[in-house]
Amino acid sequence: MVSLLAAAVTAPEFFDSHVVMPPHSPNVTSQGIPHPVMTSLGKSAAYTVGYKYANQTLFTFVPLTLLVVFNSLLIGAVRTAARRRHLMANGEHQLATRNPRHERHLLGQQRITVR
Repeated sequence: MVSLLAAAVTAPEFFDSHVVMPPHSPNVTSQGIPHPVMTSLGKSAAYTVGYKYANQTLFTFVPLTLLVVFNSLLIGAVRTAARRRHLMANGEHQLATRNPRHERHLLGQQRITVR
């Protein structure tokens, strides 16, 4: 699906120019160097400004932004899991479950025992 979407979005690039061979030169071994010529699509302002920037945004900035967001969520989940694992390894099972009532109760018990 992603490949089809990418092919559909980049399809206009195949039609923005065509290759023109120079007129025959007197050189027998080489007919000259072909060069690209922009078509009417390639010369249009909507294509040169709108499509190029939209294409750049779609294939560069959107994936980069999504990568940063999902990696941030993943790092947060890993840190939370590590914190809970550490609490459970120390025998504080109730604190790892994130129940505020149990947390206050256990903290109160810890204060009593420390004093």
